Amino acid sequence: MNESVNHQTKKVRFNIIDLVVILLILGCIAAVVLRFLSRDTLTSAAMMKNESVEMYVPFVITFVEPYAAEKIETGNILYTTDAESNEMGEVVCLNKLPTRDRVDKADGTFQFVENPNYCDIMGILKISLVETDQGFVSADSNVFNPNCTINFSCNGWVSVLTVLDVSENKEEMFSFVDSISSNRATYNYYEGSDTYARLDS
Repeated sequence: MNESVNHQTKKVRFNIIDLVVILLILGCIAAVVLRFLSRDTLTSAAMMKNESVEMYVPFVITFVEPYAAEKIETGNILYTTDAESNEMGEVVCLNKLPTRDRVDKADGTFQFVENPNYCDIMGILKISLVETDQGFVSADSNVFNPNCTINFSCNGWVSVLTVLDVSENKEEMFSFVDSISSNRATYNYYEGSDTYARLDS
């Protein structure tokens, strides 16, 4: 009788140990899988829970050579690869401004002088985005946040744009870009900084 009870007790203990081991193994496998999931996969999962919204994204492209500046106009579609296979959004506003170089003076002040060899392009993209914990995300998993950079192509020209803002308010974004253009302000990159700062003329 005692031997039977002992046998059953050992069997129960054995089954519990097996269960714990199995759970630990499953937990380890799950951790590894989650760790190696790509950002795109996580983003896609987040986007499935939300609906995309038509957004307006002001952007700037600096130090553009004349031949390249001719490649982009209002109404063009920007793509996220040079193969032009992934549509990013439509250019609904575009201004081409003379690039200005910063010149430091001996007295410690500085001024900006127009550089005839380049121009800065400011515009607005109309694009469908989903708001996630990472920011505003496009269908191809590009994240659009102020000061982030996005690779794009347009009519065979491949370059990088910097996002200035993201908003559903079309009028506000158009006013924002028009104000910069009309006031002869531009966005200049500070060496050693990850942000673009507005510089009034």
